[in-house]
Amino acid sequence: MQQQVKQVIIWEPKRAADLTPQGKPTKREFVGKFRTKVQQGTPNAQRHTGENQAGRKWDFWGLDVDSVSGVVRWIDVRTTDFGPKIVLFLETDKRLNQITFDYDVTILHDIMNAFLGLGKDLATAHINVSYWIRKKTNKDGTIKTDKDGKPLWARNITFRDVPNRFTFDEWKAFAAENGLEWVQTEKNFKKEWNTDAECAFWMEKLVAVQRFLLKTETCLPFTWNSVTACETGALKDLLPQINSVYDSIKPLYLFPFGGSRTTSENVEFAPPAGYDATNQAHAANPFDTSGEAFPTTDLTDHEKGAEPGDDSDLPF
Repeated sequence: MQQQVKQVIIWEPKRAADLTPQGKPTKREFVGKFRTKVQQGTPNAQRHTGENQAGRKWDFWGLDVDSVSGVVRWIDVRTTDFGPKIVLFLETDKRLNQITFDYDVTILHDIMNAFLGLGKDLATAHINVSYWIRKKTNKDGTIKTDKDGKPLWARNITFRDVPNRFTFDEWKAFAAENGLEWVQTEKNFKKEWNTDAECAFWMEKLVAVQRFLLKTETCLPFTWNSVTACETGALKDLLPQINSVYDSIKPLYLFPFGGSRTTSENVEFAPPAGYDATNQAHAANPFDTSGEAFPTTDLTDHEKGAEPGDDSDLPF
């Protein structure tokens, strides 16, 4: 019997206006959402138009949800025209969700810290991913601002009911002991944070997770433009296996081109007109409508998680 083709929905974290049911702004101003492009006429979709300082314009219909859920099938880091991206694939009975994040030490930390907390359960656990944003504050509780007096926003990825490998304080101690702390430098008379050491640590864990997932029967290694699954990457020894698995699963997934709480499973999507389910199309370049980068120049407060223990029994 022919297997049903699953639609792939591509989500991105966005800072969205926080509105009351009457459409008025709240005191929070903004909340974290996941957004995907949809056709005009999709229920609850909103039109997004604008232009950033670089002259880049956008005009599309988008649908926002509060969380995206599923079982982890793959995680990767890709090169794109818009800089490196972290891609996470979560599968449900209804669809395959791809979440695309900007490559960022805080986001990488949040994801891998949770994955290490899950351990062997990573291959089977149904997880819920949310995007949490809030205004940065000083020690006295005042809001941190930029040179123009606008609030600075902190951002984190959170996983509901998932124990983190490190709590905030435990990570600070571990980073200090292992040379993973951020180093402040000055470039062009501006202070910057060098996070290379921490990024390298979490990338090693990401590769270990990829190797672990490749041992499962449900792995979905969509590895185009991967920085690890390439001729010079950390998974170069597994490329024949990866290509074989990819060839077997690619016909089964359809990639797109280009008040009350909602989740990625609450909404319905109609396949775009003109799609041919027998043809496989690669995902379009991830879209970016924000026109501004979230600053990540300090250590943010991660959610408390499980106490760290002996890592000898971890699969990655």
